[in-house]
Amino acid sequence: MKIYEYLEKLEHLAQNAQSLPWPMSDRVVLYREPILKLLGRAREGLPQEVKDAHWILQERDRIAQESTSEATHVVRQAGSDADRIVRDAEEKAREILRAAREESQRLVQESEVMARAREEGRKLLEETRDKCQRLRGESQTQAREVREASERFAAGVLSGMEGELSRILAIIKKHQETLKSQREEAQSPRTMASAEAS
Repeated sequence: MKIYEYLEKLEHLAQNAQSLPWPMSDRVVLYREPILKLLGRAREGLPQEVKDAHWILQERDRIAQESTSEATHVVRQAGSDADRIVRDAEEKAREILRAAREESQRLVQESEVMARAREEGRKLLEETRDKCQRLRGESQTQAREVREASERFAAGVLSGMEGELSRILAIIKKHQETLKSQREEAQSPRTMASAEAS
């Protein structure tokens, strides 16, 4: 995020600001324009909850208006106001930085959650595909076994029927031969003569 870049520039301006002449050498002079630009850009890039830093710009506008009407008063008050504003700016900058870091950590955590969810989904999909393939293989094996068992059963039944039919055909053939023998015997001349003599 560019917010870090803006905050670093703001911190650089505060740390490298020009000190006032003695006896106010412990105070610094900050140029309004670059700070306002940095704060404006930082505010545009910040989440809504940290945009309350806008009051800093309003405070600087108040100081600018007072400086046009009474330069001497601004010079006397510049040190204390600058210190307070710098402290407030630094505190707000720290708050902004802390909020930005928390936001970035939240986004990272959400990204990690999404990554874990995608990984779990991928694993679940792979497991489902493996299970489907395994079930398909088992179903094909069972179907083949059932088909083979059915074929063996049908072959056994047909074989039994063939044996039974062969036995029945043998009995029929035997009876046919017996009837044929009896008919031939009945039609022989000796049999006919014996019938006439009696």
